Amino acid sequence: MRIKKTEKKVYDYLLIQIEEGVFGPNSKIVEQDVAYQLEVSRSPVRSALLRLESEGYIKLIPYKGAVVLSKQLDSKTYVEQLKVFELLFIQYLFQVETKKNQLPFNQIVEQLTFISQGIDTQPRETVISMEMDLFKLLLSEQSNHYYKQLLLGIIKGVLETDFVGVTLPEEEAPLLFFYHLKKLVGYLEDGQYPQGRREIRILINHLVLAVIDKQDVGQLNKYES
Repeated sequence: MRIKKTEKKVYDYLLIQIEEGVFGPNSKIVEQDVAYQLEVSRSPVRSALLRLESEGYIKLIPYKGAVVLSKQLDSKTYVEQLKVFELLFIQYLFQVETKKNQLPFNQIVEQLTFISQGIDTQPRETVISMEMDLFKLLLSEQSNHYYKQLLLGIIKGVLETDFVGVTLPEEEAPLLFFYHLKKLVGYLEDGQYPQGRREIRILINHLVLAVIDKQDVGQLNKYES
């Protein structure tokens, strides 16, 4: 029984680190380091890694160890996840507006500036990481940890998914998100929450059309930095 509890402890720890991006795509998880950090033997760590591999989170490579995989969604799941995000995020904006909570706009605007400066020069993975930090700031008034992690997990999966031949090569989700998030923040700063919710609906609609109908929603130069 104790062994199973230890395995679960290690599994839960590693899963959280992967879901929250501490262990990003292509990063290596060192069995010995995890065992040392959690003060457990290597056996439960090995068992946890085997389970994570069976669930598609990592790949165990002989003589190299565990490598975190990019979480790719199929088009059906992608659209379903977008719809869940739209529903939950709009509900959250309703709560913020109703309770008259104050979002950390100084930090949010500063993060938008960082993204703007790096979106044309930084690797896609870096831009995604910066946008995830922006979403964490936008969700700062959400006290329900599960709700927040669900939203962040959905967005991370959506941003990291690359549909070759489905979404156009010049049309990347991170840039589209940035364009609409800038407009969203402007509306929220001005207290125009209905317009902010509408902006989220427009964003989701663009992404859904790009996948379902393979519609071109614009060129990169459409999205101002």
